[in-house]
Amino acid sequence: LYFVACSNNSFKIYKAIDTPKNNTDRKDGFMETLQKTCLVFTIIGAIVWGVIGFFDFNLVEWIFGESIISQIIYIIVGICGLINIGILFNHIETD
Repeated sequence: LYFVACSNNSFKIYKAIDTPKNNTDRKDGFMETLQKTCLVFTIIGAIVWGVIGFFDFNLVEWIFGESIISQIIYIIVGICGLINIGILFNHIETD
């Protein structure tokens, strides 16, 4: 995507954003973003489990109580952990 700027009777063309060359680039970018987002959730989940292990204090239930929201958070972290298995195998394939 390009845009044109005009100043002092001259035109300059600027590249606004890098567009993917094909669907593979777009898919790879989406998967990388998804895996990084899931990695953040997995790290937060690991910290919560560390707090439970060290201090016997469940931060999620303290914030949200024993509700459906707590259960949804646990499910999201679990799914993110499963998605992150792909990072392990992707790393093995590239080495």
